[in-house]
Amino acid sequence: MDMVTRRRRRALGAALLAALGSASFAGCDPFEPSEPEPPTVAGSVRAASSASEVPVLLGRGLSEGNALQAVAVVDPAFGGLSGGVPFSRQDFVTCLERLVKRGLDTARVSWTSPPSGASDSVSGDVDWMLVESGGARWQGRATWGVVRGESAEWTLARWSEPATSGNWSDACGGF
Repeated sequence: MDMVTRRRRRALGAALLAALGSASFAGCDPFEPSEPEPPTVAGSVRAASSASEVPVLLGRGLSEGNALQAVAVVDPAFGGLSGGVPFSRQDFVTCLERLVKRGLDTARVSWTSPPSGASDSVSGDVDWMLVESGGARWQGRATWGVVRGESAEWTLARWSEPATSGNWSDACGGF
């Protein structure tokens, strides 16, 4: 090994040692496990910690192709009305799964006014819009009821929409 190579290696070793040393003085241990970032894969689920998160998480689940996330915010005792016709939780879950399989470009769901109050249930109007990559588009307004369960997670318990063309029922091919 020639003298130039040895000097380069020593310089590199000294630089690495200095970097590791300064990192430990700065309160950073390069060998200590770090806090993992929240998962973002299509199968991960995040619970709604507030009523205002329920539509956001439902929309995110649909737009990211994550049926598990979309379904996770639907209450076990869910009940819905579309144009006065009742539909069950299973009907709604099947609809969400169909929408995820279609591959939506956009799924926006938001409260028209933020829900207020500190009770365990709130209701209000939600505006929604679904757009497929092929250009098909549905949008409307529904009245939602969301509830806080025993585990302090908020879920969608009630959905009611008028009988209009292009409503949520139309988007998923009927309930």
